[in-house]
Amino acid sequence: MTASPLPAGTDVGDSPGGKFQSRTGIYDAAGNEIGALLASRLAALVAGLTANQPISAASLPLPAGAATDAKVEAVRALLASTLAISAAALPLPAGAATETKLEAVRALLAGTLAISAASLPLPTGAATSAKQDAAAIFVAAIQAATEAAQPARQSFTITPNDTTAITPLPRAVRVNTAGTVAYRAVDSAADVTVTVSAGETIPARIQYIRATGTSATGFVGHA
Repeated sequence: MTASPLPAGTDVGDSPGGKFQSRTGIYDAAGNEIGALLASRLAALVAGLTANQPISAASLPLPAGAATDAKVEAVRALLASTLAISAAALPLPAGAATETKLEAVRALLAGTLAISAASLPLPTGAATSAKQDAAAIFVAAIQAATEAAQPARQSFTITPNDTTAITPLPRAVRVNTAGTVAYRAVDSAADVTVTVSAGETIPARIQYIRATGTSATGFVGHA
């Protein structure tokens, strides 16, 4: 089949005005015009391409290791059953706890642990035994001074006695009648004797008022 223009002057029929004209077309080797035949076949080909074409991969070769029905069924059967999983053969990371280490820790915790902080360094300014003793003395002095500055909470009569200590320890002792008073304060090492007027108050924490050497009477302690 060839497709070429006809030579000029080829008889292709009468044309308007009684003159011959040349024209082009598609002809086979015998000179038959086949353009219409080609057009119909091309239309059929286009119509076939626009329709849904059945495609099958049944005969295509599978790549190496591809899943097949048999392999998928084997996996499905395996997953449907109980899987035995063991990590016995897995390597442990460095420093991982082993049964031996756990048993050692368990045994250690089951016993009495000796804990000592003697060798631990103390932070700067931390309280030590010496500092605590000094602080305790200082606090006791403050408490004593504060207590001494407070008003008495109870008052009671005192009868002089050479050996019986006064309880509770008074903060001060008032003397109702004039005379001498022989007494010893709580932190004193010896007795003292003073002469007092009627109604005078001795501002001392007196532990003993001796009967011997005392002529004043009417003692009232304030504690």
